[in-house]
Amino acid sequence: MNEALATNPPNDWFTRDRVARIFVVLYFFILEACLAQGFITAIRATPAFDLLGLARLFANGCLFLFVAMMIGLTIVREQPRLQATGSWPRISAVVGTNLILVGVFFLPARGPLNIYESVVSSVLILTSNILSVVVLQRLGRSFSIMAEARALVTGGPYAVVRHPLYLVEEIGVIGAFVQVVSWPAALLFALHFAFQLQRMRNEERVLLHAFPREYRAYSARTARFIPGIW
Repeated sequence: MNEALATNPPNDWFTRDRVARIFVVLYFFILEACLAQGFITAIRATPAFDLLGLARLFANGCLFLFVAMMIGLTIVREQPRLQATGSWPRISAVVGTNLILVGVFFLPARGPLNIYESVVSSVLILTSNILSVVVLQRLGRSFSIMAEARALVTGGPYAVVRHPLYLVEEIGVIGAFVQVVSWPAALLFALHFAFQLQRMRNEERVLLHAFPREYRAYSARTARFIPGIW
């Protein structure tokens, strides 16, 4: 294993985990405020009988709920048994989480989408946001941004693939890509997935050390990312 692992003393309040969750919660509160502002603006601009617009609103509402759940679960999550140390796991976690959110603002704009592109993009983003809420609810207090081990979750979506949250997030990323198709966008999205793949590897290493027998058995019967394929 390339990265070192560390544990937090069980009675030490000022742990890395507690400090980290303060910054994570503040970040998600800012993101939630931006989402709320955009959501209110979209509500005012969407006609009552615009089905595509209403679908987008619903997708935005699911995303708002997803971020709210991340805030709540970050506050109440359990202290990790084991966590990766060093800069690379942290860099890959931060970049993998934020690259698309930040990058899309700097991509060259496309012309108006046709109805088919709009429907495909909206359906993918809506599906991603709904499933993200479902997966996050199942993950519960084991949720984290960094590579950390709290409990080994193997039921629900985690019985299908080992990284269902990343899988459903990438569905939404594809939906976003439909709106900004270009070679710079393709490069950005490929770079994003490379960091997400590194996050998967980091998390698997930590979980394997925290739950050696259980995680080996779990990974032997469960695909990493694509059900039945990989």
